Amino acid sequence: MLLITIKGKKVGIYLNEILDLKEHQLFKYRTIIAIASLENSLSDLSLAFKNKIVTRFSEHENWVENIGALQLFSDCMKIFSLEQVDYFLGQLLKHYQKNSCSESMRERVAIICNSYLFYCYKQKLNGDNIEAALDYLASLETTTHFLLYRICHELYFNLFSGNTEKVAQIKKLLMKCGYQDCMEYWQI
Repeated sequence: MLLITIKGKKVGIYLNEILDLKEHQLFKYRTIIAIASLENSLSDLSLAFKNKIVTRFSEHENWVENIGALQLFSDCMKIFSLEQVDYFLGQLLKHYQKNSCSESMRERVAIICNSYLFYCYKQKLNGDNIEAALDYLASLETTTHFLLYRICHELYFNLFSGNTEKVAQIKKLLMKCGYQDCMEYWQI
């Protein structure tokens, strides 16, 4: 068992049990990336391993509609190059502009857009799809189901626009609503 310390607490991660699963390769990749992210050791992952994930992702036929591939892309975005992330996200957004989809798939795309915006902001990257990802989040229905994604749109729109006063207001509201951990993790 691998132990990770988060906020001063030891958290047991049963990595060996996950790695011993007969199938579920995508889940294994996502778990390894999640642990490496928590430990701030993504750079320690071998190039061969990173390439294996990118190759596995791009092997999926019709990956834009494959939930496993989309989860892998969202969770492992950090190991893709910015060019790869921009290419795949651009394809995804084009696909879903043309095609209607279920609410759960709209949410999956919203999760990916949110991950992309976080990735670009945290890494101080000027990705090609920042505006498109923001537009996607802004276009979501104004239902309670999409409430947090629309708030994320406002937060990231103002972050990328340099409107620190508005960011502080949004952050204060989110913290008042109990999202202190998110704000701490996002380091916004």
